[in-house]
Amino acid sequence: MNCCVTDSFWLCAPVVLTIGLTATLLSALGGLSEERTSRLARFFLVSSIVAALCVLAPRGAQPGVLLRQDGLAVLWQGLFLLAAIPLAVLMPLAGEGPALLLGSVLIGMTLLAAANHLILFFLGLELMSLPSYLLVERLGRDKRALEAAIKYFFAGSVGSALFLFGVSIFYSLTGTLAMDPIGVTSPRLELALALMGAGALFKAGAAPLHFWLPDVYEASAPELVGFFSTGVKAAALLFLFRVLLLVPPAAGGLSSWLPWVSVATMTVGNVLALRQTSLQRLLAYSSIAHVGYLLLGVWAWNELRPAAGGGPASPSVFVYAAAYLFMSTGAFLALRLGGLTDRRQLAGFAARRPSLAAFLALMLLSLASIPPTGGFLAKLLVFWDAIKAGGAWLAVVAAANSIVGLAYYFALIRDLYLSPAGAETAKDPGPIPLVGGTLALACAIPTFILGLWPGAWELAARWLER
Repeated sequence: MNCCVTDSFWLCAPVVLTIGLTATLLSALGGLSEERTSRLARFFLVSSIVAALCVLAPRGAQPGVLLRQDGLAVLWQGLFLLAAIPLAVLMPLAGEGPALLLGSVLIGMTLLAAANHLILFFLGLELMSLPSYLLVERLGRDKRALEAAIKYFFAGSVGSALFLFGVSIFYSLTGTLAMDPIGVTSPRLELALALMGAGALFKAGAAPLHFWLPDVYEASAPELVGFFSTGVKAAALLFLFRVLLLVPPAAGGLSSWLPWVSVATMTVGNVLALRQTSLQRLLAYSSIAHVGYLLLGVWAWNELRPAAGGGPASPSVFVYAAAYLFMSTGAFLALRLGGLTDRRQLAGFAARRPSLAAFLALMLLSLASIPPTGGFLAKLLVFWDAIKAGGAWLAVVAAANSIVGLAYYFALIRDLYLSPAGAETAKDPGPIPLVGGTLALACAIPTFILGLWPGAWELAARWLER
């Protein structure tokens, strides 16, 4: 057993050691506030994440081990690390924030992606979530941050409790906690998977389990919300993939509910976004709508699994998650760089800050799935999978929801360029700093590349087979 545990650890050792040592160093530097020390701490913080990206590589999956560093784990760990870079660059370095970020990315998300055992999976889930609750309070914009952190904590606790209930039933029926496929199913096993899946839907913010998300997003710093809307949602999707892989595709239960959850989620997100005036709250409901489209892709993958050879995840969903990483992070980055909080502040913004307004407009066009952006190709791939899986009616409903989404995305672009400047304007934070401009380019360029590169699907499919 000890040999098995040791072998499992070395599958993830490069990433764990790279970020773990930096987290220890930053914890030691957390009480220092000198400018030189702050610059050094930020250098170590960003460098450790980039170094962890460089050492990511699939190392195979041995039967019976606690961890598996296969193609699925590596792709999702790459998403987590990329999502953390803008937050690492922009977040305040005072206090324990940097160490909390690395703890969330490393101890939580790395274990979540590579876990091959339900208890280890739960530990990764909690070690990802607990630092996130603290980050909401530490990086909050105002006094509402504490209230939002408490709501996030209780909502996350409910999701974790549901998962543990499901795990207990699963163990009582199968006698194992290994995350290996079960060849047979039963009503009680379907109940166990439904409870575990509900935990994933809580983390993703799917309707009707989305009630905590708008308040958390509105009260948090824009750079933190960008991380939550991409990295944490990607972790929730991976969570759902791992649960669905435990049973055959035709098992029913959780998979049969996904179409209805998907439709409810995209509809709630798009309809409620129409009447929002707070920009971060509007983008929060937009992110709920995108969760609905992603859940549609997860359902289509599960239906197509027998014909596709039983792959560990959907290439279309991964391409969507990657595209969403850049466009959602870019949208919140634009809010941070422009000092934008309220929709009324967009009036006349293009005249004052033309380059930043153009960048925000590009991100909004990609979120609206307008070609040739990455958002268009990603959504097209998901819709195509849904049609192949026999869900043409779902694709039609999703397309109708996309049209509803155009209303508020285009309304924001109209406010940017056509509305005259009003009495309420954003406080001008000054010229865009070099690091902010670099991050904006790092979001804009992939948004165009993914929209013009259909081969991204094939590349993701090859990695998922490793």
